[in-house]
Amino acid sequence: MNLHYISQSEITLEKYITWANKPIGKKAIKKQKQRNFISLIGILISVIGGGACFYLGYRDFAIIYIAFLAAFICKITIGKRKAHEKTFRSTLAAMGSDKWIRTITFGSNVQVSDNNSTTTFKYSDFRKVGENENYYLLYRDENFVLRVEKGSFITGDEAQFRDYLSSRIKNRM
Repeated sequence: MNLHYISQSEITLEKYITWANKPIGKKAIKKQKQRNFISLIGILISVIGGGACFYLGYRDFAIIYIAFLAAFICKITIGKRKAHEKTFRSTLAAMGSDKWIRTITFGSNVQVSDNNSTTTFKYSDFRKVGENENYYLLYRDENFVLRVEKGSFITGDEAQFRDYLSSRIKNRM
């Protein structure tokens, strides 16, 4: 393998939670919007129903609506974070490690290594490349986007990385 660039970074809990809360890819964004919409509807029903019950004098029913409101608010705040923490910890356990180190090697192909697990992609597997303030983004399809952290290169001149990717993945964002 002809090595040109190697990116290496630790995937911390906070980084994982940020990724989970800010998905990339059409399908992931759509799923997140659907979950947020359902939670918003639940909150609205709880507020309107609880308010109506309280106004009409049905205080016992108003308390039930307030409990639903608290449950929906907990779900979108504390519950969401707890679910992400659980997924992160189970991923670490599956890797058999207490640290998640991701190494992405760019050479004749792209190798993504998460501790002991390695996946190899051809450059032709990626349909387009883009970037945001923190990452270079390699889009395989609308559901899979590989994030390469800026400033994480241990081999290769990062200043030339954008041109390197552009020469191998033709569609730019």
